Amino acid sequence: MRETQRQQAIAAARRDESKRRRRHTIAYSLYAVAVVMAIAHFFEHAGTITPMAPALSDILIGWPMAGALAITGAIVFGR
Repeated sequence: MRETQRQQAIAAARRDESKRRRRHTIAYSLYAVAVVMAIAHFFEHAGTITPMAPALSDILIGWPMAGALAITGAIVFGR
């Protein structure tokens, strides 16, 4: 293998590792936001906090949005 081909293979491996690390960071961030949303929704139903109208909060910070973020994070992580 020529030296330039070896250097190109090393550079490609670095790019792939950088992309993988970026995807994992994005996925973990989405997981964290999903967990925060689920906890906030739990405390809202417990009556501890009331950030907005109940119907609006069920849609915006409810379990479905937390689940969607977690699923999106899993998809990004698995790519």
